[in-house]
Amino acid sequence: MKENGTQMHAIVCEVQRELFTLICEQGEIHAKLLGTFYKENSMFPVIGDMVLIYFNQNGDSIIEKVYERKSKFSRTDFSGHAASYVKTIKEKVLAANFDYVFIVDSLNKNFNLNRITRFVSVTLKSGAKPVVILTKADLCNNVDYYTKKVKSISEKLDICVISAISGIGMNQLDFYLKGGNTIVFLGSSGVGKSTLLNAIAGEELMKVSKIRENDSKGRHTTTHRQLIMLPSGVAID
Repeated sequence: MKENGTQMHAIVCEVQRELFTLICEQGEIHAKLLGTFYKENSMFPVIGDMVLIYFNQNGDSIIEKVYERKSKFSRTDFSGHAASYVKTIKEKVLAANFDYVFIVDSLNKNFNLNRITRFVSVTLKSGAKPVVILTKADLCNNVDYYTKKVKSISEKLDICVISAISGIGMNQLDFYLKGGNTIVFLGSSGVGKSTLLNAIAGEELMKVSKIRENDSKGRHTTTHRQLIMLPSGVAID
């Protein structure tokens, strides 16, 4: 492979078991891991990772190296065992190399301060900056009530009140999206993440399910993590 391939850098945009979708100077390609990843205690690629590859125009390329991460989301991996019995606790990294985390919640009955607080804590540990995005402003008559609650977490928190449908406040997001920044989107089902991503991208990238706004119920439509190229930056959802 090394004799026939061309060495170049790429970004991991999707992971499906042992097959990786990458973006490189050749466009979107598929790749597999070099065999030494499985033999050594190597850092396995995740969404957002910058990797060194050998490009193969006739088939799957090969990922040779994962570069150092500037930020990461991770969780504890007990490898299928109860925490009280496992001897070696492993870290499972879910996404890497992002600049901001958009913590998305909606200005309706789905609003959950405890969830926002938890996401803020996780974001600060990741090495990125949290930005709370409060959606569906066009349907809310008491925005100050919700923003004061979020400010109770920290006065230093960036808060953007927006409506992806009507366009209210969307220009506030330009600051975070400029310069090719990478943004992670966090939020539960029904808060408007997919609608927001579609509005930023200017096209329908994500499926959107109808929500009953009177009780905020709806179907979850985002089924796995992926990296999405936007006009002015990159999103990880």
